[in-house]
Amino acid sequence: MSTATYQAFTLAPSPYLVKPSVSSSRPKRSSDAGLASLDMMMATLNQIDRQGPLTSTLQSPFLASPVIGATLLMSAAMIADNIHPPLQSPTSPVVMHPVSIASRFAIPDQNVQSSESQVIFEGQIRSTAVAAFEDLLFLMRIAKWKVAYQQGHAFDRQEQLPYFGRFDEQMVLDTLDKTIEETWPTTAGQNPVPEAVRARELAHVIVASSTPLGQVIGALQKGFELFNKAIERFGGTSYTCFHPKAEDKSAFNLTVKHSPERIVIHWPSSLGPTLLSAIASRAQSLRDTDTDPNFVDFLTFHVGYELLRSGAKIDSKDARWLGTSGFRIDTQTYVSLTDPGDGHVFGTTRKARWLRGAICHVEHLERPGNLAREEIESYRIPSIFEFARVRLHTGNAAPNTYFVGRRVKDSASGNFALDFIKVVNLTSAACSAAFQLGAAEAKVAMDGLTASEQIAYMRALSGHVLRTHKQILSAAYNLNSPFVDDLAEPDAVGIYPTISNNIAIGKRGIELAAMGGFDKVTFDGAADTYPSYCVILQVTFQNALELVHLAHQAGLITYMSAGFKFGHIADAVYSGVDGIGIGGAQILRYMDGKTGHQGPYTEEFIDRIDHERDQAASSIRGRGVNLLCRLDRMYYEGSLTTAEEASRIPLCEALHSMDERLIEPFLTDSTLSSILSMSDDGENPTLGTARRLIRSGLGEPLILSSASSTLTEKWGKLTKDLANLLRSSNEEIMSQYYRSQPWTAFREEYARHMPTVRKDRMYTIKAAPHAPKSYA
Repeated sequence: MSTATYQAFTLAPSPYLVKPSVSSSRPKRSSDAGLASLDMMMATLNQIDRQGPLTSTLQSPFLASPVIGATLLMSAAMIADNIHPPLQSPTSPVVMHPVSIASRFAIPDQNVQSSESQVIFEGQIRSTAVAAFEDLLFLMRIAKWKVAYQQGHAFDRQEQLPYFGRFDEQMVLDTLDKTIEETWPTTAGQNPVPEAVRARELAHVIVASSTPLGQVIGALQKGFELFNKAIERFGGTSYTCFHPKAEDKSAFNLTVKHSPERIVIHWPSSLGPTLLSAIASRAQSLRDTDTDPNFVDFLTFHVGYELLRSGAKIDSKDARWLGTSGFRIDTQTYVSLTDPGDGHVFGTTRKARWLRGAICHVEHLERPGNLAREEIESYRIPSIFEFARVRLHTGNAAPNTYFVGRRVKDSASGNFALDFIKVVNLTSAACSAAFQLGAAEAKVAMDGLTASEQIAYMRALSGHVLRTHKQILSAAYNLNSPFVDDLAEPDAVGIYPTISNNIAIGKRGIELAAMGGFDKVTFDGAADTYPSYCVILQVTFQNALELVHLAHQAGLITYMSAGFKFGHIADAVYSGVDGIGIGGAQILRYMDGKTGHQGPYTEEFIDRIDHERDQAASSIRGRGVNLLCRLDRMYYEGSLTTAEEASRIPLCEALHSMDERLIEPFLTDSTLSSILSMSDDGENPTLGTARRLIRSGLGEPLILSSASSTLTEKWGKLTKDLANLLRSSNEEIMSQYYRSQPWTAFREEYARHMPTVRKDRMYTIKAAPHAPKSYA
């Protein structure tokens, strides 16, 4: 389209900004008004009145305002003789950055650096804009809630957390109107507040199918401006992920084109070959520079969500794993920050410091009506779409974990043997979906199952779930849920014992998780009371330390959850647990105590959570328990020497006493100095195990000293193989060798001397499915 096409064009004031209606019908456009600019249609927002020739020079008002440009381009096209340029025809970029009248506002030269692009058609953009506008309303409402709470108003919520669904235009408008009214309530006998009027008008423009693409984008941008101005006005800028003065440059360049209507998104090739990879890179760069996203980022991120929903794949090859116990990056105890989704997207993942030593855990937390656990799980499986959005924003900055929860019941009787195939297939599909998106872990609850059923369940899941060696399955044990141990000896009348003591449940859970072939065991303290009483207080620090110690020496990663407040974090750190679940109504979320309904995620408290954790970790007790975690892990690997093993149990006893005078000598013991100075494993757990196993000059490792004379002859081959493989530093190759001879033979013989250990050499075959019987 040549510049001659853009004729001198004077805009008529919009005839339909008088009384915005909340009905679904869009205000009618005057026949002689043409396609008036959205700035004029929304004239009451900022009283802008611009007119003049439409030219594509850098000094023209066409490029000075992306909002005007988006709309006027379409207006000019519709009055021109040639209004349908081919797809290949160049079109002036009209929306690149938020409204910014500046001399440097120019078209990036796409020839300066190589770039990638993706075309998004009008239908996808409209869906994207509707979802983005609703998110703006949600974020506005959250900021108002937080300001009100700080002013002393109790949080009051009569509805459950918002949940994705597909709705027609009328329901969308009704839903948006309800959120607008809740955000800017109308006083009885008074006219709606101006912000509500404007928000409703924008909603109609965005949702109506007859609105041209340029106006849809312009209306969304006006919503972005309205959001920033309103939040600044009521003092909520501390509680939002955007800022009125956000940098107006973006890595993305959005261009509106026509015939058919579409947007072309350009980005530098350095960000990645696909739009999703570029979005993940942009999210990381915003984190690294502690920069708020601008309007173009906001819109492009929402395009990414639409692509995810449409089946686009996230590149998860560099997704983080949970780390090796004792040899974890940053710190031993990770805080598992928990939210159903939005809190991570617009909160946790915004700051690099919030992801240090953290897990972005996704689960549905709410328990409406404060119902008993028998009616509703304390935690429920989250939306896989929400999880995908969180993964997109997290990238490789932190591990993401996924909660699956307790089994579904298919038969009327709830007989596990009858439900077995469906339960395993459903659960394994859910776990596999999360792992395909890059999850580091899937938590599966063992509630309501006997001991033999738990093992059958875990072994079946292990045979069906699709995952890499670093993606782990976790057996979740609720310490307040007794279960029948039908692997123990029955009494005189054939009744199997029921384990009901919380510590006994935890200890037996460790054994069953190891027997079932899972990689992690979690101890949860949720009960029928809500919010929960802290799990550390339920079991005591000393018992928590023992549970973690027993699990670590069996090769299992550990986790605790329920009721954590700031004052409980230190004791969790002193226990050596690998992760603690934080995210319910205690620290990271508002909750209406009467209804059980939850409110906004409070990411502003993450700094304090980290402070409590880091302060405990750097203390003598914290450093001492980190050493114990290393010793327990190396005991499991068989990489400790006899002299080093002699300190392991005494250190555990010193930590149990909580006496720093007894703990400190271990931190200066020359026998343990090489272990204290070891580097973390990073993302290479099997390489780390191999390095520790072939340390030189320190004596025989336990795995060798316990081997038979026949097997000892193969030690030279094993160490030579490991040394050769370590030179390549390939974690994937080393993990394959881990399951090969003679390494497996050494581990199996060593395991005979251990009280509890997870078996590594298991095979996946087809056999008759579970039936009620004991497992040896």
